[in-house]
Amino acid sequence: MKQCIVLFALLLTGGFISAQNNNTIKTQQSMDDNAAMDKEFVTKAAQSGKAEVMLGNLAESRASSQMVKDYGKMMVMDHQKANDELTTLAARRRYMTVATELPADMQKDYEKLSAKTGVDFDKAFMEQMVKDHEKAVKLFRKEAENGNDPEMKSWAAKMLPALEQHLQHAKDMHQQIKDYKKMTDGNNGNNKNNNPDRNMNRQ
Repeated sequence: MKQCIVLFALLLTGGFISAQNNNTIKTQQSMDDNAAMDKEFVTKAAQSGKAEVMLGNLAESRASSQMVKDYGKMMVMDHQKANDELTTLAARRRYMTVATELPADMQKDYEKLSAKTGVDFDKAFMEQMVKDHEKAVKLFRKEAENGNDPEMKSWAAKMLPALEQHLQHAKDMHQQIKDYKKMTDGNNGNNKNNNPDRNMNRQ
């Protein structure tokens, strides 16, 4: 009888320990999943920021419109500052690293823009800025609303207004340059009374 009681107790204990182990594993998996979400945000945000700095530098040297050059300068200043802040945040979290290389699709976008000049460059650059910032706003909003690391979540929320402003500015400029290019193409490029900078100044 005593042997049966002891055996039963051992079985109960074993089941309790097994349940505890399962709960521990599930908790660890949940923590790992949460960390993976924030790590993915850091990786994508860093890649996006680096691309904007590179493209901004390109615009400063290649754009025909001064306003596009100025937008490129703003990209360099704002995104470099954001990149530095992100690097500092990630450095305090040993499980996070900031990407140092661009993914293939971003590198390809940069190379395509590098081959353009004049108004064609201006139009393609602003189109790229719209596309990039739409992605960035979506990425940062997701982290701000659903992130797990409180400090990273707060930083994403802080950056959102500036990204949204960049996006709206890019949309406005892209439309102005499209209108200007359509007008000059229709006039065989001979209309000298209009240019993207002058059109933008009318807004």
